[in-house]
Parts: sequence; structure tokens; C-alpha cells
Amino acid sequence: MKQSRESSTKLDYSIILIVMCLCLIGIAAIYIASLTNNQYAIDFLIRQLVWLVVGTIIIIIIVKYFDYDRLQQTAYYLYSFGLFFIATRFCTSYRH
Repeated sequence: MKQSRESSTKLDYSIILIVMCLCLIGIAAIYIASLTNNQYAIDFLIRQLVWLVVGTIIIIIIVKYFDYDRLQQTAYYLYSFGLFFIATRFCTSYRH
């Protein structure tokens, strides 16, 4: 049975709420950890906030403008692409 485009684009707002709560908990943890060491405290907090905003914008663009069926067809390629870059990160890390 084929679903209509409208039914396949419904968002699960409970998952979005849970992810946003986890992001806020992570930011709070960074802030609390930075209270003990002020050397780089604000840099880590700002960096985390910037990447949270960038990631949120990218996810909104993907959800809004990309077709779910097309993403589903390319999921294995995207997953393999991500695993490749994670593997190269571990293989090329420098040692002190």
C-alpha cells in the first residue's frame, strides 16, 4: 500500500522534544563543567551552541525540502559515507 505524500511528512514532535531536551542537558553539562575551569569555558559553550544551531538548521532544511522516499533509497550510501569518514578519523589521528 502506497502512502500519500502528506502522511509520510508528518513529524513526530515527541522525538523532537526529547532531542531538544537532550541538547539542553548537554549544554547545561558543559556550562557546569566550565565553572571549575575558566580557561576555555566560554569557548566550549559558544562552540556547542553554534553547532547546535547549525545542526538544527540543516535538519530543518532536510526535513522540509528533501523527499523522504529518496532519502530512504540513499540511506545505505549516506551511512557508508559517514562510517568511512569516522574510520578515516580514527586511522589518521595523530599521537603525542
